[in-house]
Amino acid sequence: MMKLLIGLAALALGTAGVCFADPGAAMFQNSPERRGTYETKAAGAFTKTRWTFKAGGKIIASPVVSGKLCYVGSGDGVFHALDAASGKERWKFKTGGAIDSTAAVGGGAAYFLSRDGFVYALDAAGGKLRWKFKTGGEKMEDWDFLLSSPCLLDGVLYFGSGDGNLYALAAKSGKKIWSFKAEDAVHSAPAVTADSVYFGTSEGAVYALDRKTGALAWRFKTDGHPDCPKGEVYGSPSVGDGIVYAGARDHTLYALKAEDGSLLFKSRVNAGWIISTPVIKDGLVMFGRTGDQTFYALDEAKTLAEGRPVFAWHYNARMYFFGSGAAAGDTVYFGNFNGRLTAVNLKTGAEKWVFQTEASKAHWDKFYKNDRFQSSSVLSRFSKPGAPFDAQGYIAALFTMGSFISSPFVTADTVYIGSVDGTLYALGIE
Repeated sequence: MMKLLIGLAALALGTAGVCFADPGAAMFQNSPERRGTYETKAAGAFTKTRWTFKAGGKIIASPVVSGKLCYVGSGDGVFHALDAASGKERWKFKTGGAIDSTAAVGGGAAYFLSRDGFVYALDAAGGKLRWKFKTGGEKMEDWDFLLSSPCLLDGVLYFGSGDGNLYALAAKSGKKIWSFKAEDAVHSAPAVTADSVYFGTSEGAVYALDRKTGALAWRFKTDGHPDCPKGEVYGSPSVGDGIVYAGARDHTLYALKAEDGSLLFKSRVNAGWIISTPVIKDGLVMFGRTGDQTFYALDEAKTLAEGRPVFAWHYNARMYFFGSGAAAGDTVYFGNFNGRLTAVNLKTGAEKWVFQTEASKAHWDKFYKNDRFQSSSVLSRFSKPGAPFDAQGYIAALFTMGSFISSPFVTADTVYIGSVDGTLYALGIE
């Protein structure tokens, strides 16, 4: 423990370079490091639903806003560009598979993955195809809802694939610069710094690659858990000052030294997969956990100093988390499986307001009693003696509440988020 503490002063200065996306670029969690922070002067009070847009399929990807347009893909394979102020569709583009990948938009183009196995680059203004790149194909497992979301940085597009590769392409041409073959699917959205690319995989590992060459710098293997022996890292890592944070299906949040992948600490306080990408802001590391249905704010400095998880606050959302949070000003926003988007105070975790989908309101009593999720009785509907658990039936039932797997995107006066009910919501804040 003493050896850990000795290096903290140097670590706080940051050993991994922090960088910024191409000018005007928008992407998953709003930065190459995937920190999930947004600039806004709004106090975070809800005003009204500004508009809604109904897509032809589930919206699992997160929306991004660049300029005057809001971009999002849907489960029917259509990528939409909407007027960010009104929700009016400006253009759309059809692919051959569900678009469960959050776009990166910059340099006049929008980039995303589709379950048809292609990566697409479209003209951001009009939707014309610039190029597409064929990967080795995608695959989907139970509870693995998301495709990798690309990162655009310095003219290079970084993304993972179900074929097990992490790719780096020239953003203008789609020409491959390098690729790295991991041991299983890469649905994690890579976090990119000045020198390195970090991502998780379905074999339960976190990788760090040299950003220029794709050479392996280090690999960290998760512990695993009896219910998920591989300890899959379906979510995306985020990078703070010299620390890589990554959650896994082995119920653990890992904090790794960005330079060499050595373990600084891990948090397995309660049960539950950690799929959400940790949000890093003002000394807090914030993430949702599925099993105990709680959103946590870890006090980074105290945790490092004491060598054990120290939480500043937690919020019981009463349902599973797969999406990530968004921190803007003194407010943190997050959605979950019960079709509720919650806003809490960044410093205290006190609830500010809750938005609930109409589907959630309509089906609430099927899943809740006295506002408590009746997990045992609901699970029993899909567990038959002598038969395997019907995971897809259970997921479909939960989805009737208009679940939020999408993560919020925050602008000066609006929170945007997509639902599996096929609706993109634009919620006003002030």
